Amino acid sequence: MVSESLSNYFKTHLNDVLDIDTKLSKLFSKEEHTNPFDKITTKRLISLIESLRIVDPAVGSGAFPMGILNKLVFILSKLDPQNTFWKQAQIEAIERDVKDPILKEKLIQQAESLARTES
Repeated sequence: MVSESLSNYFKTHLNDVLDIDTKLSKLFSKEEHTNPFDKITTKRLISLIESLRIVDPAVGSGAFPMGILNKLVFILSKLDPQNTFWKQAQIEAIERDVKDPILKEKLIQQAESLARTES
């Protein structure tokens, strides 16, 4: 259910991408280790992940949200192995949404620091 939900979400927003079903299958596959998308589509996918909101259909078991989280981490590791695009998306969100300049600077420094330690 997790892969189907994410696949439908991505297809809804990437209906202009050729051969989207095959590329998404490769992206979700544990046997395939490369990113099947070009740089522009990769950035679009990362943006879609960054703006994704999840509703748990079972309301309480936690299996679906944990499954989504694990799948998103797996997908991001293929799309952006060095966290370059993800870090930039996080910094842009901080700059856009955080109004306090001191907090904004601390959060940006933290995002930079975390990106260095994870790559």
